[in-house]
Amino acid sequence: AEGGSVADLLRRSGARSFTEVAPQVEHVLEGLAAAHAIGVIHRDLKPENVLIDRYRRWRLGDFGIASALGEDVAGSSGTPAFAPPEQLLGEPQGPQADYFALAAIVYYALSAQPPFGDVGAPALAQSTARTFVSNQDIMALMAKDLGSAPERSRKYLRYFTLTNLYNSGVSEDELQTYRLALAKLVNSLSWNPTLVKPQAIDPARTILRVDIRELNWTLDNWQDIARSNPYGLKFDTVDAKTCYQHAQTDMPAVRADWFVFAASRPPLYHTLLGLPETDLELEQNLRVNVASNIEQEKVARAAFNRSGVSQNNRLIERHALPQGSYWKSYDFGGNVGAQSLFQHPLGPGGNDGFRHDGGEIVFSLPNGLQGYLLVDKEGKRIDKGPTEIVSDPRRPDKLVTNGVSCMSCHYTGIITKADEIRPFVEANRKSFKEVESILAVYPDKSQLDRFYDEDGRRFADAMTQIGFSTLSRTGEPISSMAQRFEEELDLARTASEFGLTPDEFSSRLDMSELGRELGSLKVAGGTIKRDVFVQMFGRVALEFKLVADFRGLASRGVPPAKIKAPEDAVGEIRRFKDTGVTIQAMAFSADGGRLMAGGIGRTVIPFDIDSAKMNKDGALRTDYASFMTFTPDGDKLLVGQTNGRIEVFSVERGGTFKLAGSFAMHGDDVRSIACSPDGRFVLSSGKDKKALYWSIDDRRLVHSFDGVGAGESTVWISADGKQGVAADGENMQILDLVQGKVKRAAKTVNWSVAQRVAISPDGSKLAISKGSEVVIIDTQSGKQVLIKERDMQWTCAFTADSNHVLTGMNGVVNMFDVRNGKKIDSFAIGESSYVQTIVISPDGRHAAAAMGYQIVILRLPKTP
Repeated sequence: AEGGSVADLLRRSGARSFTEVAPQVEHVLEGLAAAHAIGVIHRDLKPENVLIDRYRRWRLGDFGIASALGEDVAGSSGTPAFAPPEQLLGEPQGPQADYFALAAIVYYALSAQPPFGDVGAPALAQSTARTFVSNQDIMALMAKDLGSAPERSRKYLRYFTLTNLYNSGVSEDELQTYRLALAKLVNSLSWNPTLVKPQAIDPARTILRVDIRELNWTLDNWQDIARSNPYGLKFDTVDAKTCYQHAQTDMPAVRADWFVFAASRPPLYHTLLGLPETDLELEQNLRVNVASNIEQEKVARAAFNRSGVSQNNRLIERHALPQGSYWKSYDFGGNVGAQSLFQHPLGPGGNDGFRHDGGEIVFSLPNGLQGYLLVDKEGKRIDKGPTEIVSDPRRPDKLVTNGVSCMSCHYTGIITKADEIRPFVEANRKSFKEVESILAVYPDKSQLDRFYDEDGRRFADAMTQIGFSTLSRTGEPISSMAQRFEEELDLARTASEFGLTPDEFSSRLDMSELGRELGSLKVAGGTIKRDVFVQMFGRVALEFKLVADFRGLASRGVPPAKIKAPEDAVGEIRRFKDTGVTIQAMAFSADGGRLMAGGIGRTVIPFDIDSAKMNKDGALRTDYASFMTFTPDGDKLLVGQTNGRIEVFSVERGGTFKLAGSFAMHGDDVRSIACSPDGRFVLSSGKDKKALYWSIDDRRLVHSFDGVGAGESTVWISADGKQGVAADGENMQILDLVQGKVKRAAKTVNWSVAQRVAISPDGSKLAISKGSEVVIIDTQSGKQVLIKERDMQWTCAFTADSNHVLTGMNGVVNMFDVRNGKKIDSFAIGESSYVQTIVISPDGRHAAAAMGYQIVILRLPKTP
């Protein structure tokens, strides 16, 4: 619908005239008549489901809960503000239910107000005798349930609540969909072979209990959930204290709608399912040897020109697992050369193999459901797929997000696709030298169909066991619940999220100073955005005296720092959102006033720190950026790329950039670049296990050093330009840059798969991160200092004084003294993603931390 919906139209332009609405009603009536003629009742007509086409005609949409005439459709359903009384009362319905809803929509279009008053849905919901469930009721019910459980089990019992949705008037049909969403998600986050059905503890079935041991979750896993929850309220009632004591936590319950939204995407999805950082590690965990299976022709492949998420050709490949299957896709940014599967059906790699840009992994969990992993071309885990390779047409931003997008797409398990390679090769045998090798891994249709059927039945059986009767894309509950959570909030929904009725919320709002931020809720049809709401949640809870203290969660309810932070302010001073690029590499200019950032997206974007502006018009076109740095004088920018090239840009007058040349002697991903103090020479390292010393002006190779850089690596040049260091997770070399010799070689920590390796500005220390540990190593003595956190430390970077290191975790940047390993500061910068990379400004005053598509600028504390 190019014009959006009727709801969108009214939000933009207000009430419509009778002369405009009357002919549009005829179009909708024609659609209803056609549906009724074939025996279908819509049952959920509302302004959001009446769409506007390119000719500005109103059209019916979303038949998600439609039913057949004569079918038993008893049970509360529909949208209360527009559904007829018999539907809300759970009585049988016929075509007249749709006509009632259409009349309500017409009223709304003409007046911009719901037909039953400002409160709308809650008023109708209460007419069905639904009893409001307060926060105190929830705590009392949980206290009773915990008290009846065996004492040794209580600390493992946790609860998910749908009470806010129930109180806001959501229909019973929709609530049941959300119960199924929760059941599907918790089991999709479980390595237990036994499926778990959350158990309701209240008559309305809005409080659902699980024993986390049955999901193979630990108490630490629950703490990960609790720390991520921005809606946690700690109450001071007797029942609440009983709950906290029995469960041994201040947060024994979380809202189900928030949980389904947050835990179906990174970082929580990765954390709870325990997904590693690379496809190779996942395959090792699952005991799948992909390379060996391909070599031994123990795989089943299907390739095709287009799929639902990609405009380019795609390959899916099945490997057997003891509990089912391991499907791996190979996705491409184009269709020519080594990216054409029809020209290169074998691979990946090799002399004549295809070369892919990334992929999706779908693997069977022991309980029959599925886990998902998105990876880049190197097999590194990513949160979201680049839109030039894959896209999700159901999302406004088109982004494919690991977890939720995969679940939405794979609603029946494995998607069946007909292979186009085998018939193509059989019809063109003379064009291929290895026909039999190709046919051995691209089985015929009957064999492929057997695999599809086997995997589909396993998934469907598991879904049936947790309560699903049918599987359909429109009925995929996790994505539906997550999308509903993201919608704007009206008065009823806002009130219910605090455990208040609309009248109670309005009266408290009248007595507070929050009217400027929340006053739109008092206007007919008024709403607020979800991101605004979450920023204010803590303030409102305190202002309305729902709790006495918002504790550690208060930081999640504080608005972001203003642009003009005081000069002595420490912490976040700038935030760049929605850069459009998954940031992998950044560099501050010599004066610290500008930041360049790039990564997966083939662009490097300038950011002005002082004005807080992103200059997409001035973006540089490159391959995927993996590392970048300015020369000490700031005259040149060097951008290392995943294709092994380093492009050199000169900084022109006015701050524009001009490509001056490129150095193309690395055979793989460039991981680190260091410039000599005079800006004439560069030492760079790549995944080709080489450190290369070369001239910037003519890109001439001077010396080559082997043996460092299989994974993450770092390089450094001394102040006199005569000595260098190259190091990775296992080895360190002290280099003579004049003679081109390795002066000394030493072992570091034997971490072949380190997450990040960094070297201090003075070259005296290395920092190597892996898992939850960062090891600081003295490059001369080898002495080590261990920095250990409970959560994953994804990246690290030294400050300008070489005495401190910043580490990036999930939404947190920590600062440590490397001399003793003590933490001296911590910055909570968000929960959307893990911190991928950190860079420090030359003057040491600021740091830039990248999380997915966001960049946060921090002002660092002054250190001795």
